[in-house]
Amino acid sequence: MYTKRCQAKYGKEYNSVREKLGVPIIMDKWTIENREDDVTFWGVLNSDVVGHKRKTVIFDGCDIAEETDVYQLPIENGEKRWIEMSYKCKQAVHKDSIQYQIGSYAKQISKVKADSILDAAHINKGY
Repeated sequence: MYTKRCQAKYGKEYNSVREKLGVPIIMDKWTIENREDDVTFWGVLNSDVVGHKRKTVIFDGCDIAEETDVYQLPIENGEKRWIEMSYKCKQAVHKDSIQYQIGSYAKQISKVKADSILDAAHINKGY
């Protein structure tokens, strides 16, 4: 399909643009886990890894509409924890959404708070 061909230009070779925008890059060791007509899932095969583990790139035709990054945090008090950062690219005003989740409990947090949590866990943010 035409859209999948357009997606190819937004892989690792697009990382320099992501860096300029302050959006997490696609990590060197990642591969495409799945690709559909309007979304590409990048990640690391070991799902138990602590750190930046996945990026979902959602497309609107041949343009990026949104990117979402998942960071797995160390288990705390027997609960899995992660941070999910979404970057909406096709809006008049660029808007980010950051969610911190512990088990089934989730809440919105600021980028400053997310950076603080990731720094405390010694996780490479990729931006």
